[in-house]
Amino acid sequence: MLDRNVVDTEALPPRERFGMWLDLVARTAAPLRMKSVHADDFTARAEIIPLGPIQLVNYRYPSLDAVRTAKLARQTELDYFLLALTTTGTGSSGQAGRQSVLQPWEFTFYDGSRPHQVSHEGEQGGRQLATSVVALIPYGALPLPPDRLAPLLAGRMSGTEGVGALLAQYLVQIAGHPEQYHAADAERLGTTGLDLIATLLGRHLVAEDEVPREVRRRALLAQVRAYVQRHLGDATLSPQTSPRPTTSPSAPCTGSSRRRRPPWRRTCGTCACSGAAATSPTRRRRTGRSRPSPPAGASRTRRCSAAPSGPPTASPRRGTGRPGGNRHGSSTTRHPSSTRRRHTDCGSAVGRPVPATDNGGPRWRP
Repeated sequence: MLDRNVVDTEALPPRERFGMWLDLVARTAAPLRMKSVHADDFTARAEIIPLGPIQLVNYRYPSLDAVRTAKLARQTELDYFLLALTTTGTGSSGQAGRQSVLQPWEFTFYDGSRPHQVSHEGEQGGRQLATSVVALIPYGALPLPPDRLAPLLAGRMSGTEGVGALLAQYLVQIAGHPEQYHAADAERLGTTGLDLIATLLGRHLVAEDEVPREVRRRALLAQVRAYVQRHLGDATLSPQTSPRPTTSPSAPCTGSSRRRRPPWRRTCGTCACSGAAATSPTRRRRTGRSRPSPPAGASRTRRCSAAPSGPPTASPRRGTGRPGGNRHGSSTTRHPSSTRRRHTDCGSAVGRPVPATDNGGPRWRP
């Protein structure tokens, strides 16, 4: 089972629960000023799961409002971003002059070191507990420069389609069922989650080319595997029915990047490229290519395509002393210009194809 630290305020008397929650948030995320109508009996729970380069927190709490003031930002310096997924209830976030209202299964992204505001209200007018999953990402872990991420602060990103849906399902599955994984898998799970996060941010920045190729490759591979897992019981599952995620022209296929593929295969989005390439109309295999057969009794030696400069004359066959015939008694006609020099001048050579005759077939030497 993955290592996790569980904090449940129900272990304390009701009047001490809210203060305990403030200390927990200050230690795990950032020092905030909070207020809640349920402060007298704040029943909340948090599961903190370290996953190598990132940290995952599964929250459940009553409705609340929190703000990180400029004074708190000056007093405490943090070095990580937060990607929060609202799973139930309605949330809002604000930072750098931008405000967003969040519905269930929507992400928001903000810088933990800068002033910001967050609020979350449970369903049924706050009578139900609100839930969310938050990923804490160190500055140096993301392959994108921090200044390029500024347009995404306090923004909304869908968690129901594309890479966002895959990332949301991935984080919720790990946060909700940590007992299904081994502690030795934590580093790899965190790396995969970080790749998906980087790809999601890059897509919303329209700067996917800035995401390293290996990161995009692993994220794309995770998309394909997730699709196959969801459709294993579908009898129509095939490379042709698999999704083709949108990638940049330079994005590699899901196969190993060490294996070079022809240019007409590199634009595919899934591992179905080999099946599509086999039926590509722009390529034909060499094997099985049909060639015209010579007439019966004809030799396969072909003539030069140069135009004759005079009437054909009979010439002796090399190796015989009789003009106009060979040792088998057959004669051979040649154009006076069909010498080896003429072959060089016209650019053709013995054995190469010659233009078709009037009947559409090749001109064979008798």
